[in-house]
Amino acid sequence: MITNSQGGSPLQHKPKNSAIGVISFVLALLSLLGMTGSYVLGSITGSDLTTETLNPQLVAAGFVALFFVTALMGSVLGLMGMFQRDRSIQLARLGLIGNGIVISVIVIALAVSVLTSPALPGTFSE
Repeated sequence: MITNSQGGSPLQHKPKNSAIGVISFVLALLSLLGMTGSYVLGSITGSDLTTETLNPQLVAAGFVALFFVTALMGSVLGLMGMFQRDRSIQLARLGLIGNGIVISVIVIALAVSVLTSPALPGTFSE
């Protein structure tokens, strides 16, 4: 039996990281970096990327949708990792927070864009 230096109770071993928590954290990092890249790509209105077949804003919107789904999966895995027994929940917690930030930013940006866009002709206009 391993005891501490005072000869008291056995040393407590740190629990291993939850594999689900690690995956959630990696998905959060991927989503955060991908959202940053999508923002940069959507900001580019230069002539180099604008062709007849490639619209940078449309490509960025596709990436945003992809990273939204990735963040949703990471959030579910983070919640699962939070309730694992005998495992460290630190990375699951960080993954849940990171994925929550990505989801919140996307939902807020979508709400702002819908609320500030002009009405279509013939709908709700006088």
